[in-house]
Amino acid sequence: MVAMSRRRTAATVVAALAVALSALMLSEPAAGGGARGAAADDDPLAVTLTSMVPAHLEPGRPLRLRGTVQNVDTEVWADASVYLVIRPTPLTTRTEIDTLLSAGAPPGGSRLIEIDTFDNIGSLAPTQVKSFRLEVPYDTLGISQAAGVYPVGVQVLATDESGLRSTTAAGEASTLIPLVPDKTDPVGVATVWPFVTALRRGPDGGTLDPSRLLSEISPDGRLGRLLEMATASTGPGSTVLVDPALLDAARDLSRGPDSGATPDDDNGVSSTQARETARVFLAGLVELAEDHPLWVPAYGRPDEQALTDTSDGRGGRTVSHATRRATRNSLKRYQLEGLDVYWPAGGLASAETLASVKTRGGPLAMLSPKVLDGWLPTDGVVVDAATTALRDGDDAADAERLRTFVTDPTLLAGGSGSSPALEARQRTLSEAALLAIGGAAQQPDSASLALVLGPAWDPGPAWRQGDLASLYRAPWIRPVDADDAVDAVRVAPPEQVLLPKRLAPRAIRVEQVRLAAGIVRKARDYASIIDADTGTSAYYDELAALAVSSSWRTEPTAGLANAEAQDAAASAILAKVAIESNQFVTLPGTSGRFPLTVTNGLDKAVRVGVELKTSSANLAFDPVDPVEIPPGQVVTVTVSADGDGNVSNSAVVARLTTPDGETFGTPAEFNVRTSVVGTIIWIVMGVAGALAVVAFGRQIRNRRRQRVKASPATAQEPAP
Repeated sequence: MVAMSRRRTAATVVAALAVALSALMLSEPAAGGGARGAAADDDPLAVTLTSMVPAHLEPGRPLRLRGTVQNVDTEVWADASVYLVIRPTPLTTRTEIDTLLSAGAPPGGSRLIEIDTFDNIGSLAPTQVKSFRLEVPYDTLGISQAAGVYPVGVQVLATDESGLRSTTAAGEASTLIPLVPDKTDPVGVATVWPFVTALRRGPDGGTLDPSRLLSEISPDGRLGRLLEMATASTGPGSTVLVDPALLDAARDLSRGPDSGATPDDDNGVSSTQARETARVFLAGLVELAEDHPLWVPAYGRPDEQALTDTSDGRGGRTVSHATRRATRNSLKRYQLEGLDVYWPAGGLASAETLASVKTRGGPLAMLSPKVLDGWLPTDGVVVDAATTALRDGDDAADAERLRTFVTDPTLLAGGSGSSPALEARQRTLSEAALLAIGGAAQQPDSASLALVLGPAWDPGPAWRQGDLASLYRAPWIRPVDADDAVDAVRVAPPEQVLLPKRLAPRAIRVEQVRLAAGIVRKARDYASIIDADTGTSAYYDELAALAVSSSWRTEPTAGLANAEAQDAAASAILAKVAIESNQFVTLPGTSGRFPLTVTNGLDKAVRVGVELKTSSANLAFDPVDPVEIPPGQVVTVTVSADGDGNVSNSAVVARLTTPDGETFGTPAEFNVRTSVVGTIIWIVMGVAGALAVVAFGRQIRNRRRQRVKASPATAQEPAP
């Protein structure tokens, strides 16, 4: 049995009197501990508000609340009753709201104990869940009816197993509800629906942890619920943000086991079911993106801070170009167009990173108010922010600027123990109410608030009851498309939006970026030697982009290991095309020819050249023409070398080259020796030939002389 000290305030009261005295106890001011999600840390009953109608107070209209109570204790709680609690006077500033919610405090009003205003749900056994419904007439609320935001909630009183009933709540939940006078000028509100998640691929190109992704995109998963909710709720004021990598990951899942991405009979889900789930999700997401303004982060949401840190070594620029190509190719695949946006992890970025993003073509940055010094909702959600790293004394007005869309995460926290959809709706309504009451209405296309549902935001199973779409039915809210808000930018004073020169959030490792750059370069070489279409390079662009995803920030060791594996896989493919030579090559003289062996271990034909280099000034090589090598074949390339006439021993490096002239693969290193043996042989042969000619000439002359001497004797012979 859980013994709670605060429940023992009536320890001397016998169980028979507890019920009789409960009415007196209910008239006391509500009290309770701090909240933890659906229940306080020591609350035995977890309360969740799932519905509140209307979403804002309307004189004469009753307030209806629905939700659930779960017994998270180990004992039975009996005679549980749910009561409405509302603060009689409103909050009138954003600071007051922040203070109340950050403290996890209850509304602070009195429990309403009038007949038919509370709901007795009876006993709850351990783990048991029961629903409740409250309906309280407007005139019974007991509020001042002044304009502002009223904290409201529910508290549960119950009797423990010892028969004791305490004045303090055994469970509670709270939220906010605004009251705005009629004929108040509306303020602009935009909503951004983000479809992003951590997406990773292995060295073979298959999705890592496909079961997790399948769980997310299923109808009961986070992204599946978000898609259904967005489809049901979107209208004027809605913008869809989609990571193209998510589209491709869903496509891979829909293709089945051959894609390397679909789990086989994992957790009872067959491959057929997985493919159908992925197909339905992909089709729905593409249709949603077609029907609404679309914002597009770079493929896989790369860590731009890390790319900026390595841009001086070209690695960051190489990968950045690859992510942009991957983004364009993916959007083209689904025939989509959208606005390029940069949405850093946590909405935090330095001026240096933003300046780098802008030079690479980023038109819009989605940032937290934390990086905009002195930002207020009255500044609007789109401001021009200085992006250069300013030195002391620099004029902010001269700084390079980037259009900034402010994403205020506080709008997702509208209470304690409310469903996520209800929390987001009530906080946004309340913030908009304060702006409207304060006369902060802006020009028609501008927005004062932007409800950007976070990258990991889950609407929860009760999203329908939360009815986020009713946000725009409030008369003081004007829906604004985020695209229109961007075009209607209000330039805030420069001194108000200066960004920090440096920011130190945890970025992925620089080595990770360099490895990704290596993947891009090796992919370029591979595509060149096999004369591939752009699809091959696009595939490796995607791998490189995911290798530097900001989602690796929470797993730096795993991120580096993944990049190393990706780089090794790309190297292994190129290694199948190799060049070899004997370790020592001796020319027959100071010039000559010798062979090199080139092997193509790929299942595709390749076209390669050979580049030879030596540090020796005594040796030079004639250009080698590129050769075509069929799949799985070996060819011999003959190299012509020219020496300077001297005997030398030169170290030589031979490397394969692409048709574009880029070297790749492991070089062949060997020594080339020139000699004078060949020259001596030719000299000897020349001398021997000359001697033979001289000897032959002498022989001829001797014969001629013999003939001359014999001629007179013949003439003196007698006649017959």
